[in-house]
Amino acid sequence: MNTTLLYRVAILAILAIFIGCDTKQTPKQSDQNTDSTESTISTSISHTQTTQDSAIDSTRQNSTTQDPLSTHEILPNPESSQTTTQNSHLDLAKDLPEIFLPNAEISSNDKPILIVFGADMCQACANLKDSIEHSPALQELLSHYFSSYFVNLSTQKDYNLKLESVQQHFNHHQLREFFLIQATPSFVFLDSSGKELFSLHRRDDQIPA
Repeated sequence: MNTTLLYRVAILAILAIFIGCDTKQTPKQSDQNTDSTESTISTSISHTQTTQDSAIDSTRQNSTTQDPLSTHEILPNPESSQTTTQNSHLDLAKDLPEIFLPNAEISSNDKPILIVFGADMCQACANLKDSIEHSPALQELLSHYFSSYFVNLSTQKDYNLKLESVQQHFNHHQLREFFLIQATPSFVFLDSSGKELFSLHRRDDQIPA
C-alpha cells in the first residue's frame, strides 16, 4: 500500500467511525499475508465511502462553510450519546496495548506516526475507543501501518519526541501547544521523519487551557 493511499485510508477510517459506519470485519486468519490484509482494509474503507459522502452532502445542505477535510460537521454530539464518560480515565495505550504504543517516548519505528489527542470526559474519545475495539480492520490499520500513540491531555505527564526532525522533551501543556491542539479528539499524522503531514481537529468541546 503506497503512502498516499495509506493516509487517505486512515482519514476515511476515522471519518467512518464518527458518522456511525459499520467497519466491522470478520477476524482474519493468522496465515493471511500482507497483500490480503491490505485488500481487506481497502475493501472495508471502500464500503464506507458511500455512507461518508452521503453524510458530508447532508451537512453541506445545512451549512455554507463546510470544510471537506474537517470532522467537525460529521462528529456526533457528545450530549446525544447514551454512553457516559463521567468519572472515567481514558488510556488507550493501556486499554488497547496491541494498537497504541507506550507514549513516554514517541518515535517512528520506521513507520508513519499517528498521535491521537484525547481527554477524560470526552465522549467522542470514548466512542473512538469503542469503535476501534469493534473493528478488526481498523485495528490492523492502526497497528500494522502506523506507529500509533494516544495522549490524554487530562493527565500531567512528560513526553519525549525522538524523531529525525524533532528531538525534544515536552510536558503535556507544551506538547498540546506544539501541535496546536484546541479540542479533543484531534489526530496528528506525521511521516517517519516526524514531519507533520496533516491533522484533523474537532472544533467544539474546547479543552481548558
